Amino acid sequence: SRVPVSRDVGIRKFFCGPESFTPDLSPVVGEAPELRNYFVAAGLNSIGILTAGGDSPGLNAAIRAVGKAAQRRYGMHVLGFKDGFSGLMQNRTVRLDGDSLSGILSKGGTILGTSNRANPFDYTVSGPRGDRSEEAARVLESHGVDVLVVIGGDGSLSIAKRLYAERGVRVSTITTSAPAIAA
Repeated sequence: SRVPVSRDVGIRKFFCGPESFTPDLSPVVGEAPELRNYFVAAGLNSIGILTAGGDSPGLNAAIRAVGKAAQRRYGMHVLGFKDGFSGLMQNRTVRLDGDSLSGILSKGGTILGTSNRANPFDYTVSGPRGDRSEEAARVLESHGVDVLVVIGGDGSLSIAKRLYAERGVRVSTITTSAPAIAA
């Protein structure tokens, strides 16, 4: 079982730090298998964050919340990709640390920039458009990114879903799309 025997002795919180791994070296994020209401984030050391699609209020708040929680709670390294999937495809990054995440709530837009024209499954720099999603996965791997956090609307989240389904990229998503309201 991936759940330590600590549950049998009544331990409620247990921190191993950023280098904690499961016995089979597979990450576990979320509710632990076979143990209800026991949540873990094991086997992860680094996350990447990108904001994609149109600009909307709250992007900096989301970046800050995710980045600070990853650093403070789990000791993770946090990397930002500039201008959404465009930054991912062109390997344009910025380290997001405590200093770069402080004071951003009052800033408009997104400190990372955004783009809605850089779908890795239909991408070109020069020449014909094509599927370059494998390159996107390699960029993430080259930086040691364990999970890509995509903050955006329906189109951006669809790309994230495809990266997971077709390239095995672990993703977490935060939507900026408001639900439709019937009149």
